Amino acid sequence: MATVEMPQTKPCQFGLPWRGACGKPTDNGWCTEHEHLKCVSCGKRAVRQCEDAISLVCGANLCNDCVHNPDGPGHVTRRVAKATVQHTLADERAKVASRTSSVQRVDDSGLPLNLFEFRKNPPEGFEIKDIYYLELEHGLMGFFPAIIRKTKQMILTADCDLLIRLWSMLSVRKSKVGQVQGYVNLRLDVVYLIPNEGQVNQEESRPHPHLSVQKFDAIIAQDPNPFTWAPGLVGNDMSPADFHETIEEVARQHSIILPRRISTKRS
Repeated sequence: MATVEMPQTKPCQFGLPWRGACGKPTDNGWCTEHEHLKCVSCGKRAVRQCEDAISLVCGANLCNDCVHNPDGPGHVTRRVAKATVQHTLADERAKVASRTSSVQRVDDSGLPLNLFEFRKNPPEGFEIKDIYYLELEHGLMGFFPAIIRKTKQMILTADCDLLIRLWSMLSVRKSKVGQVQGYVNLRLDVVYLIPNEGQVNQEESRPHPHLSVQKFDAIIAQDPNPFTWAPGLVGNDMSPADFHETIEEVARQHSIILPRRISTKRS
């Protein structure tokens, strides 16, 4: 009786987070589950899942040349990741050196890099004002402000009337007005928020865009629905009537006269 040779198999080499290779028997080293997966970053053949984790493992399919972005969400090539890390380290070294230097660091536009640098030599045209913003009201961890949909920038303005007007354009959510102080230049539409005293907090307070009436009008002229809530908190926790009453109450507290009943969005 002739000897029947069984075909040799190779274990699947696709890498799984914290487990190593998949290991399922295959003909070519790739099981049917993993053979045709593409890298979420560059589109090449995926050979592993991303192991990056904070509370949960990322698990995105990646090739050998792509990794989790060290500076935020998403994935980039190893070359870009290395450059990002080097830039971060260089920035940290410059920050430490600047703490004992009178030389003011500035950004690409010529503005002080942060509030700590700002206070070394305050530029002309800035004054301290109350700054208003909107955020979702909830009992959970996290900060979810109103943002400009296109740029993802947090909405900050010294004009409380404008904020109330903008509030009515947002989707109906349980929300509130926040108030801090900041150094504002109304000509440049730039604001540096003033955090609790502390050098580290001042270094984190970088210049933010300030929303003026003129900028607001320009934005809504281009997009009828330009504002939204920062993503991450879902739910429909307030009725349109309650939403409207909340806005009216805040308007009364700030002596703002609403010209007509506000039409609230339901989405």
